[in-house]
Amino acid sequence: MAADVYKAIADPTRRAMLDLLAERERPVEELVARFDVTFSAVSQHLSVLHEAGLVARRADGRRRLYRTVAAPLQAVHAWSGGHLRPRVAEDPRSRILRLAAQERERNPHPGALRNLRPTG
Repeated sequence: MAADVYKAIADPTRRAMLDLLAERERPVEELVARFDVTFSAVSQHLSVLHEAGLVARRADGRRRLYRTVAAPLQAVHAWSGGHLRPRVAEDPRSRILRLAAQERERNPHPGALRNLRPTG
């Protein structure tokens, strides 16, 4: 990969283009009509995506057809997935057991807890 994938997908227009190209192969002219921008602007966006290895292009007569290449995005997904933790509702019993284990780590002597109990 010659260019940085993260920089390529940082632009919302390029991400939208990737979404469209993921559906099917498309010619540049269709992307120009879809995004209501100049041919030059779409061409520049596609060039950045191509340099990052995110799209492949092929000639079909006089037209250039573009499609997504999944491999670089799979690498991004694998990296970012390591930073995501599923948010699962913790049942009260598990929470109590976890907190008790944390307290045992901080204060491993059970006799020390007796001093914290209310008398009366």
